[in-house]
Amino acid sequence: VSTPIEEVSRGDLYLRGGGYGAEAFKVDGQDVIEMYNATKRAVELCQQGKGPVVIEAITYRHAGHHVNDPGKYMPQEKLDYYKIHDPVLVCQKHLLKAGVEETDIKDIEASVEKEIEEAVDFAMASAEPDLAQFLSEIEA
Repeated sequence: VSTPIEEVSRGDLYLRGGGYGAEAFKVDGQDVIEMYNATKRAVELCQQGKGPVVIEAITYRHAGHHVNDPGKYMPQEKLDYYKIHDPVLVCQKHLLKAGVEETDIKDIEASVEKEIEEAVDFAMASAEPDLAQFLSEIEA
């Protein structure tokens, strides 16, 4: 949970894919375009019967591992770097570079927020499943 991957693994994780005969690559998990291209390529390879594919997407949490974890073990310098390379901010830069107006980006954000709020409201208003129903669904 709080141990940096560099301290528990030697080298890049994606390289392990080769040991299993899998195509493998490393991408910037903070960049929506890089992620799209990587996953698109992985799907193409799998559809051609050349899968599986390993994708190591480099990303970083902005906070602790769970709501009660203040994340004090996270180096401030690394947090600062990843906060300015947040996937949403990176995506906004791509959109602006492509000619999308800031007002359109704000409209997209408002639409997403509304959709999230509606989903949360739906979930909160939904009845809890009984234990037998829950167990039957996880056993299936």
